[in-house]
Amino acid sequence: MASIAEKVRKLRAQRGWTLKQLSAYTRVSISHLDAIEKGTRKSPSFQIMVQLADAFEVPIAYFRDDVAVSDHPSAADHAVQAAPAPQTDTALQGDAALSRLYDADTRRFIVSEQARPYVALAKQLAEQSQSAPALDTSALLQVIAAFIRDRETSYES
Repeated sequence: MASIAEKVRKLRAQRGWTLKQLSAYTRVSISHLDAIEKGTRKSPSFQIMVQLADAFEVPIAYFRDDVAVSDHPSAADHAVQAAPAPQTDTALQGDAALSRLYDADTRRFIVSEQARPYVALAKQLAEQSQSAPALDTSALLQVIAAFIRDRETSYES
């Protein structure tokens, strides 16, 4: 059976990630990841294993010593999918999920000042749709209309 070190090394190689990129996805130091891959850190904490599983998009059970890589075909399938390399900008490294979900240009926009009103609108729409048991289209349209009115007012000022 493959060790945690071998599995992490294999997944990282399949993705074509450097230790620095994996560190950005997991928020685990490069030296700690290097020790895991070299096998000098044989029993990483559960939290670190969760962070690795999330970054590689594999089930946590994939890393068990008694589980062969072939026992989790979905894990291997996830591992070969290319993911965009995380940005070196610390504002963009903050959330591994954001890095996996959006391309670099979209992440830059999301964290930019000009995106604030749109992010606020998305948050309002999400809150509105969660508070109503059924989709209330008129309430959602009212939120959008208020957003447009506010934007028009700010352009006129």
